[in-house]
This record gives sequence, structure tokens and C-alpha cells, in this order.
Amino acid sequence: MRKEAHLVALWGLVLRAVVLAVVLAALIAGPRAGWGWAAGLIGAGLVVYAVARRPGRGDFTYAAASAIVIPDLLGFALVGLFAAFPVWATPDLGSGALHPSAWLMWPMALLSTSLLFIAWRSESFALRLTPEALEMARGVACWHVPYAEISGVGPWRRDLPRWMRAVVPFLLATGRYGPAGAVMLARERRGIALRVRGHPDLVIETDSLHPAGSKLLKALSQRGIPGLPHSPAQGGARAPAS
Repeated sequence: MRKEAHLVALWGLVLRAVVLAVVLAALIAGPRAGWGWAAGLIGAGLVVYAVARRPGRGDFTYAAASAIVIPDLLGFALVGLFAAFPVWATPDLGSGALHPSAWLMWPMALLSTSLLFIAWRSESFALRLTPEALEMARGVACWHVPYAEISGVGPWRRDLPRWMRAVVPFLLATGRYGPAGAVMLARERRGIALRVRGHPDLVIETDSLHPAGSKLLKALSQRGIPGLPHSPAQGGARAPAS
């Protein structure tokens, strides 16, 4: 297996940073500059996002709407609103003292940027099945894995640790509704793990994969890669890092 840099994917991060900056500027300045001007600026930013976005190209990618566009739009909206609200609630910005809600809202805005990162990771993903090898790009990395080095393939699952779900009542009782909601909404991740000789298992998450993960399993089986009798997750399989 060979791993190489895939720096072209950095364009997606730059694009999201630019669009987010436009959304933030429009929302923060909206009450004073006029909401018509703010809406026009946000619209222009979203047009740039739609035109300049470069999804991965391959035999298998992630569905644009559910895995990329919707998380991006939610990220832009949540980060913008959480960041702008303390500014809106401050009667006199010249005083230098922001509304106390900034202590709650700005950390929530920072956490919401994870949606943009998740969307970027999905957008950068592309998997190709060549006659000799599997080639996969994700984030700023690209893997080249000859079929001869893959000893098996099977299902992979991972959920949050039990202790994280157990602390939800405590988070609710102490008013930490954002983290509590994130834990309650988190769902089990599913995917396919490739057992590569001499390397950690290579995981491909199949939620929103297009075509479906079952077709990937079938395509790998047709190339002589046997199925694994047990889930690789039990053996500590990890999703590949960028």
C-alpha cells in the first residue's frame, strides 16, 4: 500500500473559509447595513460555493445532497447565527463589552464548524477500482492499494463510547443543551474495512456512499478478495486519517 499527498483537496477548505467569512460579515453587519444588503451578500457567497465546489470523481463517491451540501449549509447557518447573535444583542459596540451570551454562543459556533469539515471530507472522497489496485482519496491523502495486498474485506461499525451517552442526563441537568443534543443525535457509523497486509485496516464509511456499499463489496469480491468472517471493528479498525 502506498500513501501520497492529495493537496488539491485543500481547495475545498479554502472555499468554505471564504464563504463562511462572507456569511459572517453579512449577518454581523445586517442590522446596521440593512438586511437586503446582507441577503444579497449571502446569496453571492452561496453562488460562489455552488460554482466553485469541486467534488471528488471516481467509481464511488458520497451523495452530494445528503453528505456535502446539507451539512455545509447547516454549518454556514449555525456558525453565522451563533457568532452574530452576541453582536446583535450588544446595544453599544463602541463600549467594547459584548453581550454575555458570547460565552455560550461562540463556543457553539466553533463546534458547528465541524459540519463544514465533515462535508469537506465527504467531498474530497473518491474511490476508483483500476484493473490492478484500489485507489482512494480522502482529505489531503490518497491511498494506492494493490488487490494482491488485500487479504479480506468485511463490515465495520463504530458507535460513541457508552459513557458519553450515559452523561447526557448530567449535561441536560447542568444546562449544556448543545453537547447533550449532539450526543443524542449521534448515530452508529457503518462502513467497510479492508484488511491490508502489513498495514492497519483501511475503512470506507458507507453512509451516503454512491453507489451503495453492497456494490463495492460485490466489486471487490469479483476481484478475488474474500469476505471476513467477523466485523473488523472488533479488531480495532480505524477510519483513515487525512
